[in-house]
This record gives sequence, structure tokens and C-alpha cells, in this order.
Amino acid sequence: MKKALKITLISIIALIAVSALIIFVFFPGLPTYFHAKDKYEYINVTPKEYPHADVKTPENFVETTVFGLTLSIPPELEKNYPDETEGFKGGLYTDVSGESNTSIIFMENENSNREFSLSDSIDDSSSEEKISVSKFNKAVEKLGLKAPENYYEFFNLVYTTSLDDFSIHKHGTSAAFLIIAEWKEMLYPSYIEVYPFETDNAIGFIQLLSLPSEKRNSYKMIVELYSKDNLNNCFSAMVGSDDFTTVQQIVNSAKLLEE
Repeated sequence: MKKALKITLISIIALIAVSALIIFVFFPGLPTYFHAKDKYEYINVTPKEYPHADVKTPENFVETTVFGLTLSIPPELEKNYPDETEGFKGGLYTDVSGESNTSIIFMENENSNREFSLSDSIDDSSSEEKISVSKFNKAVEKLGLKAPENYYEFFNLVYTTSLDDFSIHKHGTSAAFLIIAEWKEMLYPSYIEVYPFETDNAIGFIQLLSLPSEKRNSYKMIVELYSKDNLNNCFSAMVGSDDFTTVQQIVNSAKLLEE
């Protein structure tokens, strides 16, 4: 009886070992897949097609360029601090008469004077597993994705990657995928939806930031455009109003001036 029990235990241990070996060889990403599916709420959230692209901007709106971004804005909006050329005050436009709660905040380009650093982006992730830039890029390419070479491509990678892009059969991709997953968890909670957006000389995103609620009565969107000549340069503005159509009209006019 004891001998039979010993043989049975050995068989079970051997079976477990063989199963573990099979998983390691043929399904190395399986633990990561289930970990990501269970831990990351936003792992399968990706950009949607922009549903308001057909909204036209009224002809009486005034083209206004601040910090390199051009928007057509309602004629009643004025710069709150005419003498300011930098920071929040340099980009704030509201209806000073108080008749409208529409407002625009043009934001300075934070990346205009620095090169893209993927190592910084990797280090900024809260993922416990850190890897080198070369290993991250190799892993991303193994998954059939494009290794980012600039800020636009990095954020586009984060926004668009989901569990469908992760292969449980490929070795050496788990750490990079979890870094992307961590970034999704940092970015997506800030937005209700993210949409791709493109003009003749720029590409970027529109982010639906907020809808009316008990705490606020306005709609807010952020438009981010990256120059196609330099995809590190991000030009952005936040647009808010209690009239959603007005927000769409302003955001849809976004463009970068030809240099």
C-alpha cells in the first residue's frame, strides 16, 4: 500500500513538472495574461472612432493661435491676462462678460526642448519589473507592434495596446507588456474616452475629460496634436462649456500652422 502511494505521489509530481515545463516552453506568457486580465481594469480600453467629426465650426468663430496651436473660438472669448505670454495665464480664454461659461486653456508644449527618452518612460512606470530600452523594444516588436521612437508613438502604443496584442506563446515579452499595462492604468482613469485625431500636418488625440455631473455642469475635452515634422512636439488645449456642441466646434477646428 505504501509502495503504491509512493509511486502515485511520484507520478503526480512528475505530471506537475511536465505540465510546468509545457507551460514554460509553449505558453510562457500564460501567467502574465491572467495576471493582466485580473489586475488591470483598463487593459482592454482602446481609442474609439471620434463620433463628432462632422460637427462644423461656425464662420464667425475667430482663429486664435497660442503656444503653436490654432483654434477657432467664439468671438465673445477674450484672453484673461493680455500681457501674459507664459504659463496658465498666458493661455486662458473666457467670456469676460460672464454670459457664457465656455473657456479654453491653451497649454505650453512641455516637450519642445527635450528629446524623447524611452528609458524615462519605462522608469516612470510603476511596474515592479524594470527592463532596458533594447529589451523593451525587442519585446514590443515580438508582439508585432512598433517600438516607439517619439512621444506620440509611445502614447499611441499605450492607448491602443490590449490583451489581444499579447501572445502567450512568445518568450521575453511579459515585462514590456506589463509596463504598457501600468501606463494604461495611469492614463485612462483621467479620461472618459480617447479618440484618434489627425490634420494635414499633425496627428494626435482628442480626450473626453468630463460630462455634466452633480459636481460640475460642463463638458470638457482636451485636444493634443503632435507635429508630423517632429512627433515629440505636443500642442494642446482644454476646452470646456455647458454646451457640448460648442466644445466640439472648437476642438474640431484644431490645427498647427505650417512652418
